[in-house]
Formats: sequence, C-alpha cells, structure tokens
Amino acid sequence: FDNKYTVSGVIRRDGTSRILKNENKEITTWSAGLTWDVMKENFMERQHILTDLRLRGTYGKVPNINSIPGGSYGIGSNFYSIPSYLGAQEPAFSTTSYAGSSITGIAPGLSNPNLRMETVSKANIGIDLGFLKNRVRLTADFYKSLTKDLFVNQIQVATSGFYNTGLAVNAGTMSNKGVEIDLGVDIIKNRNVDVTFRWNHSYNVNKIEDLGKVTEYPQGTGIIKKGLPYGTHYSYWYLGAEPATGKPQYKKPDGTITTNINEAGQFYEFGSWFPKHEGGFSLDVRYQRFSASAFFSYQFDVRRYNNIQNWVTQGDATYTGAVTQSQILLTDQWRKPGDVKTIQSPAYSRQFTSYDITDAKFLRFRNLMLAYEIPELHIGTLKLVKSARFYVQGQNLVIWSPWSGLDPEDDNNISLAEFPNPKAVVVGIDINF
Repeated sequence: FDNKYTVSGVIRRDGTSRILKNENKEITTWSAGLTWDVMKENFMERQHILTDLRLRGTYGKVPNINSIPGGSYGIGSNFYSIPSYLGAQEPAFSTTSYAGSSITGIAPGLSNPNLRMETVSKANIGIDLGFLKNRVRLTADFYKSLTKDLFVNQIQVATSGFYNTGLAVNAGTMSNKGVEIDLGVDIIKNRNVDVTFRWNHSYNVNKIEDLGKVTEYPQGTGIIKKGLPYGTHYSYWYLGAEPATGKPQYKKPDGTITTNINEAGQFYEFGSWFPKHEGGFSLDVRYQRFSASAFFSYQFDVRRYNNIQNWVTQGDATYTGAVTQSQILLTDQWRKPGDVKTIQSPAYSRQFTSYDITDAKFLRFRNLMLAYEIPELHIGTLKLVKSARFYVQGQNLVIWSPWSGLDPEDDNNISLAEFPNPKAVVVGIDINF
C-alpha cells in the first residue's frame, strides 16, 4: 500500500502417506507477514542519517513432515527414535499354524493409530537499518518458535497388559527463542580501494516445555527432561582420585562422595552439545586489481563428550590404541598413596563421566583468499580474453580451541567416528572469453 506497507500471506495444505489414519494424513497451515518501509514516510525526509529503515513482523505455522521416518527405521523426532513408523501406528500380528490352519497370534507390542505430524509455530520481529548512504547496514531478527506434537516414548503401566513397554505418542513441546544479527560496514569505498567488514551472530535458547505424562528419560549420555534444553548431558559427576587408594570418586545424589559407581548419581548440570552462540566475521580488501578476503567462524557456550580423551590420550591401557605415556598421565595421574591428582589410578577402568565433558568453543580461520584481476588480453585488434582472475585460497587454516579432540565442530554429543575439517589450499584461474 502506497509503497510503504507490504502485507503477505500464505495458506498451504500438506499431506503425507507416512500417516495411516486418514484424518491425520493432511494438515492446513498458514502464515502472514507485514513490512513497514519507514523511509517512505514524510517525517523521515528531514533527517539525513538513516538511509534505510524497515520494520518487519511475521507469524506462521508449518508442518514438519520430516519428523516421521521415511523408511522402516529412522529418527522420528528430536525426543524419540521410532524404530518403525508403520509398526508404531498399526501392530503387525504374528501368525502360527495349528491343525493345518494359519491363525493370528497376539500383538507383539503397542501401537498408536492417532499419530500425527509435528507442527512448528514461529513469530519473528525484524528491523533493517542503513546509515551513511548504506555504508553501514544492520539487520536484526528476534524470534520465538514452538514445536508441538513431538514424539515421546510413554511407558505403560502394568494394567495395560504391556508393562514397561513404550508407546509412541504426540506429547512433546519444545521452544526456541533468540536473536540473529547481521552487520556490514564499508570502511573505505572509492575507485581504487574497498575495505568491507561483515559480522553475523546468532543466539538461541532451547527449552523442553512439556513431555505429556513423561517426566524425563535418559538417552545414552543425554537426558530428555522438562525444563532443560535439548542436548543436555547426563553423566556421573567425577570428583578426582581418592588420595589414599587412587580410586575414582563420584558424587552421590545426596551430595556425598563415593568410590562405587553403582552408588553414584547421574546429573545434568554439564551443559548442552548444541551451542547457544554461533557466528562469523570477515574482512574484504581490494586495491585496484588485487583483492584479499578472510573469514572466521566461531561458537561458544557448548560442551561435548571427548571420546579421544577418554579412550586414547587418557584412556585405560587395555584400550586398543590408548596412549599410556601422555604428558597429562605422567603429571596428573595417581601413582602412590597421598597423591592429590585428578586422574584415577591406572588400576581402575575409566568410565563415561563429567570429566570428559569438555568445552567445545572455538574460533576457526575458515577461509583466506588472495586474488588478482587480469585485464583484457589482445593480439592486435583481436580480443582473446575478456577478463581473467587468478586466485589462491586456503581453507580451515587455523583453529583456536580448548578442545583436545579431533575437531570441536560437530552437532552430536560424543566425538566418535568423525573426522576433522580438512585443511586445503586451492589454486585456480577463471577466464572469460
């Protein structure tokens, strides 16, 4: 309207054959957005600082069809891995032969014919700013999303006939809220020299809001629990070696200390393997035909389980490939009564504990490129090459991190069966004829 206000809206209908019940096969969702170009207002004509000012707001709801596994096996959602999406909705009764006839047996497990798709509702408020003839540009988005009907494994009571058996139900709710910022600054901009700085950063807070009738359930070294973020570590609290014996010490649920891991409690105060903060920044420089660009990325407020530390660099001598003479084992492992050391005696096996849940923050020099623009090439009046560009590029050059494993940059909780980002040098030339 009047080039100032833009209203948009979408209504969509999605369906999937992975849902068996006809009433739940399809879902209708919608979204709407409003943008206000404030610079078009008359009251902005008298100022000369801002060159762009837009306010944006959107709200919508979409289905998450990928929450349902596409094959016989797969992860159904963030909260629960459904081993068979067909069997979870309709039991496959066993058959047997009796007196020459085939008869149907009992159901091997519980099923839920009312499973439906997850849905994600998201609200977003954004602002676009431009200063000094748009040489300074800033975009900020504040969002909040709510994912509903996440799959939850609900354990059944004895009276159901399936005691201690899980039933897949749509009972989970999870929220995400945060901010995303994008900044660009043209520090120098003229015919011969350009210098531009860019920075982007995202901050996200995740929280499990509801699990239905389920209060919590562990998943390996993690836990799904109402009020905690998804990706929360769940482990024994390691308290170092007992000075008298070298036995490993653990924290009990009542806060006291034990050397018996069967008496130890498991705790969830060790953070999440999903970073709250992620971002990157770059500097692009051009001088006439020469150019250089450097890009760095980072993450922090994230912790991962360091399997390299647990199994190799500080592992048991019984582990294949374990390094028993590493510097930290020589200086910080218990050897004799009275030693006050962090690492237990080599006489006792290592366990999965909080000791190996380590900080996975990093700053990575991800990319460096040097280039030269080659001018047109002629032979007499014949133009052989319109333009050409020669460049040298380095990738994943350096990383600064307290992480001692192979690579801190991954989205799982345990650094297992993974490879670090490889360093690479690329030399190339682009030619336009």
